[in-house]
Order: sequence, then C-alpha cells, then structure tokens
Amino acid sequence: MESGIFQGRNPQTKSPRIASPTNYKRALGVGLFLGAALGLVWALSRRYNPETFQLIDWNRVKRIALTVCRLRMTEEISPTEKASHERIYSSLVDQVRPLVVQYTAAENISPVALVHVLDRAEWIDANIANYQLLFAPLEKIVRDSFLRRRSGPSIFTLTNRALASRYLGVLMGYLASSVLGQYDPSLLGRELLTPGRLYFLESNIRIWQRRLALPLEEFRTWVALHEVTHAWQFEAHPWLRDYLNAQLELYIQEIARAQAGFSLRNLLERLSRLENIIRGEGNLIELIITPKQREALRRLQALMCIIEGYGNHVMEKVASSLLPHYQLIRSRFQKRITAKSQAEKLFIKLTGLEVKLRQYIMGQAFVDQVVKKEGITFMNEVWVGPANLPTLQEIGHPELWIKRMKERVEG
Repeated sequence: MESGIFQGRNPQTKSPRIASPTNYKRALGVGLFLGAALGLVWALSRRYNPETFQLIDWNRVKRIALTVCRLRMTEEISPTEKASHERIYSSLVDQVRPLVVQYTAAENISPVALVHVLDRAEWIDANIANYQLLFAPLEKIVRDSFLRRRSGPSIFTLTNRALASRYLGVLMGYLASSVLGQYDPSLLGRELLTPGRLYFLESNIRIWQRRLALPLEEFRTWVALHEVTHAWQFEAHPWLRDYLNAQLELYIQEIARAQAGFSLRNLLERLSRLENIIRGEGNLIELIITPKQREALRRLQALMCIIEGYGNHVMEKVASSLLPHYQLIRSRFQKRITAKSQAEKLFIKLTGLEVKLRQYIMGQAFVDQVVKKEGITFMNEVWVGPANLPTLQEIGHPELWIKRMKERVEG
C-alpha cells in the first residue's frame, strides 16, 4: 500500500487553509532571524585566522581573573617590599630544606635558588604562561584541521572558546586570591635547565595570617615547608616531571580527538547532564570530558593525590617539632578550608575545585596510613618510578598498594 506523498488524497479531506498575511509575516520574520544568525556565525568564523586561532582568549582570561581576584582581595604589597620578602623566603627555604631531607630519609637536593614573591597579577601571568604551553599542542591540531578543511572555526568551537575563556578566568581569579605558595617545576615543554621556581603570595599569606590570628613567621615557615617538599619530589626524582608531562599530553590528545568530533548531539548530551550537576551530582568538568578523557584525568588525579598528600604529611611532621604554635596553625588552617560560605561551596562544587580539596584529604590519609604501618622509607617506594604509583582505588585502600609493593619486592 502506498503511503506518504504518493498516497491518494481522501475525498473527504478538507482543503488546506490559505496562509494568512500574518503567517507570511511570521515566516518572513523567522527567515530573517535565521538568516541573520547564520550571517553572524559566518562573520564570526571569518574574523579568526585559521593559522593563528587560539582555543582560549588569553587576554579575556587575564581581564576576568584580575576582576575576580580584586573583588575578593584588594591588598597588595609594594615592589620595594617584594625584594625584602624574597630574602625572607629564601632564608626560610634554606632553613627547612635540610629538615625535609632529614625526615624523608632521602638524598640531599640542590638548593631551590629561584624564590619569587609575586603579587596576584604576576601569579596570574605566570600561570597563564603555563596554560598556554598546555594548550599549544591542542591548538596546533585544531589549526591544522581548519587548514585541511579550508575553513575557520565552527560556531561550536567559538562557543567553546567563549565558555572556556570565562571559566578559566573566573577560576584563576578565585585561585589568585586564595593561593599562598606554589612550586612550579617547569613543566610542559620547558627544559629543566635550572631548579624549579617557588612562588609565595605574601599579600595572601598576610591576609590569612591576620584572619586566622596566627604568628606570621611560623605561618610563613608552614607554607614554605609544603612547597619545599614539592621541590624535593620533582628535583630528586626527574622521572616525575616526564611522567606528568606524558599524562598531560595524553589528556590533551583525547581533548583534541573529542574537539574534532564535536557536534550538536554532543552538546545536547552534555546539557542533558546539567540537571544532575545542579543537584550536586558531579561538577561542570563532567560536561566537557569524554569517557577516555575521564580515564586520563583519573591517572592525573591519582598522581596529584600523592604529590599533595605527601607534601601535607611531610609539612605536618616537620612542623610539629619545629613550630611552637603548630597545633594552633593546623587547627585554624583546617577551619580555613572547611569554613566556606554557601556561595563559595557552590562555586567550588561547580568548578571542580572540590576535586583539588579531596586530593589533599585522600592523598594525606593514604600517606599517613602507609607511614604508620610501614614507615617513611617504605612510603618512598612511590618515588622509584611510575609503576609504583598507586591508583585511585589503592589510594582509597592503602592496604592494596602495600600488598602490591611487597609482592614487587619479593618477586
């Protein structure tokens, strides 16, 4: 039996209505709107040179980051103060470095010579430079695809660019007003010709020292201990930098594959998960990663759990015998982490920063348990090479990692 347009018309079927002028106007209006939208898309894509296109608008990232951090924190130190404070922190680093080496029962490490006191704008600049190196391989892949197709970026690529730039700007602005110290191990393609760089944000340190009513010199030492431990992790174990670079490159490759295959269907699937995220099941990161990216991300998360958890463990063990007000600093610093407003908690949830906070907690719990059962020397097996790194499952169950390491030694 025929159907569709080939099926004979039922004699009883009513004749179609003649469209009214109003319908014509509505159709014309829709057509004009769609035409204008398509024209805008075309114009936007023509604005960007495929040979120089960047996935992130870095100028916009910086503007947003500066706006966000200035809304949260206004105090900054003067340029003349920086030089004197760099001498203070260089002295602190020299003081705590041998204590870290002594506790970890490790080989000595060369001095961390590059100590910098940064203001928030300088910290933003330093980290934008890191992110630009991170995105460079992905941007090359995307630019090459444009040149092969002889076309500019699609509307989806431009939308992703705008969203990612705003997201990264807000995130960096929030962090710039919160970070106390950072060890930069010269990752992402930069040759490690010199030791890594230690950054201290003195303005943030002083603000939190006053808010928490802590002794300033001891609080500075507390921060320095954590960052010097990170310096030991990377500088005494060169494979760690290479491994972290390799995992970042794998993650970028997965992002590139997903970018090449992005479509309206992908967008709709991601938006369908937004309701779950709003209810607190996941975070915005879940909207922009594929299953393969999630696997790569889990490896990175496991590594960062160990790096941060080990740093916290060493900081607390050394500080407990070094700082007279250790218990006071520890308890009030913990309150700093947990005492967030509802708005700040929501922001942390949505941006995925809660993952970073969990890394400190999970990683330190893992290290604390392993050291308690087997000692720090056994724990240091984790720095022998990539095969000794725990998985996320093992971090949640330290006994599994202990068992695997003992089997490796016995085998």
